[in-house]
Amino acid sequence: MKPHLNDSEWFDDDPRWSLPSPYDPPGEVEEDPDAPEGVAAWDLPLPRADRRDLLDVDPWRRAEAALAADLARAAQALGRLDEAVRRVGQGAAERLAYREVEAMLRADGRWLDRDRIGRAQLDAGGDPDRVRDLERARWALRRLTASPGVPSDLRRFLGRHRPAWQGDPLLAERVTLDAAVDDVQHAWQEVLDRSAHLHPITQGCAALRAWRLLDVSGEGEGLDGAVMASRIAAREHRALGFVPLAPAGQSWRRGGAVLDVLRLWMAEVRSGALSALADLDRAADWREQATARVADLGGRNPAKVLAVLAARPYVSAADVAETATVSRDTAERILRTFEQRGLVHEITGRGRFRLWRATV
Repeated sequence: MKPHLNDSEWFDDDPRWSLPSPYDPPGEVEEDPDAPEGVAAWDLPLPRADRRDLLDVDPWRRAEAALAADLARAAQALGRLDEAVRRVGQGAAERLAYREVEAMLRADGRWLDRDRIGRAQLDAGGDPDRVRDLERARWALRRLTASPGVPSDLRRFLGRHRPAWQGDPLLAERVTLDAAVDDVQHAWQEVLDRSAHLHPITQGCAALRAWRLLDVSGEGEGLDGAVMASRIAAREHRALGFVPLAPAGQSWRRGGAVLDVLRLWMAEVRSGALSALADLDRAADWREQATARVADLGGRNPAKVLAVLAARPYVSAADVAETATVSRDTAERILRTFEQRGLVHEITGRGRFRLWRATV
């Protein structure tokens, strides 16, 4: 029996080495007059695409005009959400940011629930197998909970720098680790300048498209662009520094025609804002119901602890003691009582350095 092709030994004079391959260059190729001497058209690396005109603003302007009603509905929902966050305080923005980062990571193929992110963010226990993902989550949380505004320095936004401890250790000179960011800084700023006349919601979507074309984050990294686009879309807010798309978030990875992409983006912005408002309403309802369920405890301390739990997504006993101006022992005793009554949930499962959250 003739041996299989993969089982036979190939000698240097085997005629099969000379068989044509579909990957061979064509026999006759017109030479490129601009190519360097001795470089063929199929040689690697291939020429890079011209990225000087990454964003044609006219299609976005036309799509924005065509979707004026969708834009108005999305902007109205965002305005209501921004005002609600302003009334409740920074804790509301933090609560929504945990929710948003969880959805962003899921869209990026990283499955981390917000309790795991909260433990890592507050140094109450991490996951050694997910260090990289937790670092990315903490990075996104810091950006989303910042004051409204468009980040202007790409290197600072991406955190691609390190302190140089040469000489005086008090002088932390920021040294660029990824020189490619400097290469796209000018092009990115041009994108922002050219799209500045668009509505912030539209500009955020257009900026996300340009971010991908610039390949700022690299292959498979969608979190950076999603955070940047979310902050750009919220640049005129007074309290909430990002635009929520959770729980949907298909727009973070969606491509296609400008009109279709922008229509989906506006729909998800509106649904994300309404969903976030519902989350804040649930937190308010929890506080009202919890107040009634602890009325028998007497004193002012239970109500003060409830206020802390309603205002912040995760708290420790030390946080409660400081914010509610009670002793540490009192804070721990009240938290244990609340846990027994099903009002709070302890997320660390440990005896020390524990974290609680309201059962919203």
